[in-house]
Amino acid sequence: MLRQAQNTVETKDALAFKASVIDHGDIASPNGSIHPRDKRPVGNRLAFLALEHVYNLEGVAGSGGPGVVSGKVGEDVNSVELTFDDFDGSGLLLRTDDDGELRQKCVVGQQDGINAPPFPIPLSQCGPVPTGFEVTSLISDVGEWKQFQTIELLPDENGKLNVIKLGLGEKWHLGNGLLVVRYLYADWGVPTIYSAKSFEEIVDSGDGQLPVAPFEITINGNL
Repeated sequence: MLRQAQNTVETKDALAFKASVIDHGDIASPNGSIHPRDKRPVGNRLAFLALEHVYNLEGVAGSGGPGVVSGKVGEDVNSVELTFDDFDGSGLLLRTDDDGELRQKCVVGQQDGINAPPFPIPLSQCGPVPTGFEVTSLISDVGEWKQFQTIELLPDENGKLNVIKLGLGEKWHLGNGLLVVRYLYADWGVPTIYSAKSFEEIVDSGDGQLPVAPFEITINGNL
């Protein structure tokens, strides 16, 4: 509910901006898990927002990270394609591990400024599926969330890698009425999508890429 409220305010207020630190949770913090003791990433990302939107610094764009702008059901009716705006023309990045596989374990928390957990986090708190995406129908099966099992990065109409294709991995006809797709609706969801552009001098996270913040989008499933 808190994340939904934050997204709503940012959407309705042209002077409100949000910095996501979804990749910097601190499960061991005595002040509560959503209050990381390392405040540098928080300060850096808020300052980045100010540089773009308050001081209008030339060459600074995409300070809030990529945002979803539209969605549609794939032609196979068992997939969904979401289009994002990266705000700087660099496209998106799928975060993978050293073997090239999509990360499937919690990586929240900090250790020496690196996006690595101080200790293992219970799998039950990491979100229900490695992709981080789920879908439900507003016409039938209301409240039954199906988990997208596959994720693929595709080019948009301008050739930029700004489209995410999500596959269910099972037969469930998506082309029927309104659908709700949500991302990282979990206590410790694992971010899988980042900006491709690195802001290493400003963003204290991995190689400097900004994560896509948790969101929910309603799309028309009728083909």
